[in-house]
Amino acid sequence: MSPRRPPLLAICALAGATVATRARADEPANAAITGHVEPGVAFPVSSPQSDHFGVGGGAFAKLGYAVHPFVDLQGAIGVLGFGAKQIKRTDPTNPVSIALFGAGIRLSTGHRRDGITPWADIDLGLVRTGQLTKFGLDVGVGARFGLGGLFGIGPFVRLVEVTSQQEDFRVDSSNAHILMAGAVLDIDVGTLIRGDKAPPPLVSCDCDAMAAGKCAAGQKPTSPCLDTEAKSEEPPPPPADKCPKGETMTNEGCAPTDTDNDGVPDVKDRCPTQLGENKNGCPDTDKDGVNDGEDLCPKLRGTAAQAGCPRYKFVIIREDKIDLVRKIAFADDRSAILPKSFGLLDELARALQDASNVRIRIEGHTDATGNVERNTSLSEARAMAVKDYLPGRGIAADRLEAKGFGPTQPIETNATAIGREHNRRVEFMIIKPAAAQPAAAVGGNAAGNEKEQH
Repeated sequence: MSPRRPPLLAICALAGATVATRARADEPANAAITGHVEPGVAFPVSSPQSDHFGVGGGAFAKLGYAVHPFVDLQGAIGVLGFGAKQIKRTDPTNPVSIALFGAGIRLSTGHRRDGITPWADIDLGLVRTGQLTKFGLDVGVGARFGLGGLFGIGPFVRLVEVTSQQEDFRVDSSNAHILMAGAVLDIDVGTLIRGDKAPPPLVSCDCDAMAAGKCAAGQKPTSPCLDTEAKSEEPPPPPADKCPKGETMTNEGCAPTDTDNDGVPDVKDRCPTQLGENKNGCPDTDKDGVNDGEDLCPKLRGTAAQAGCPRYKFVIIREDKIDLVRKIAFADDRSAILPKSFGLLDELARALQDASNVRIRIEGHTDATGNVERNTSLSEARAMAVKDYLPGRGIAADRLEAKGFGPTQPIETNATAIGREHNRRVEFMIIKPAAAQPAAAVGGNAAGNEKEQH
């Protein structure tokens, strides 16, 4: 490689650093383990390899573990093969293939299930070329287009560098450089291993969806909803001006009424008798954009998706319930909570401490297999076990209720194994928010106990 040629490896590393610095905290997926499969075309870009070998192809397979919302540690395996060029007055050079085994780091803007996610990575390892084993590395950049579930797809470009080693293992300037481009398939391996149910993608919010109440809380239509009713050819006469000396043309010529004097007219004020801080005229004590009347944690800065409460790792707070992203595990056919679920319940306790104005009813449910009375008794015993655990983590007992429903409230069919698994669950229903403070509608399915035995 000529010393005057810009080092391709430095260019790719600079592009990767640029992607990393633009990372932002979007909604992460639940899984900590992701897989990446990268098939593509490849060709040498430095001499003497580019003089003897033509276009080839291959693939990389990588497995990453998230140590930070933007950082994954990963292992990598790659195999590449090349066709030979016809060289004058000689026989064609035999095709060559290489295999790379390494480990490295992947930087991205998060583990979102949808949207576009730029990423960059680098791996160091060993490269096998023929009978020789050398040091090598690869650097790649690309983008992931989420498909709204466990999979994503997108383009990538990767540079592979194979060192040329002398006997004392020094790296000289004749390193081989191979450029590869193709498509990458991402797989949410963590969710597949745990068997969690991936959340459904958001419904596209148009005017019809908004009218049917299918849009998520705070989601706005993708285009303005216009009044399509037929208009009369002749406009109606203007109303009489009740304030002919007024300075406005609204409110029949009079200045708009503002009962609470917060600068938001009553006609636009959702809280016309309370001094507001949000643009809709409602108070917002913690200034997180969620009205106090809809904020389950009015003294803590939170998000609209969490009904005004902070974001947690395993807990999702909704309008009428609290969801857990993992199931509570119990001993087989008993109500004893397994130790691996203690951390899950500890975070639930912290969320209830933040939402101190909320009471919950812990509901146990089973599938329809076995004796109804036995199932009802077991479901209530497990609900009580959770109720008894939380006071030891600082939650007042008078904020908790427990009830077992057995198989009487299925959420799916009991005719399949998957349906029965989903019917075996524990739910946390919000039964008493603070007075005059209805929670924001978010919706969702609660997670339950890991396995009911009958």
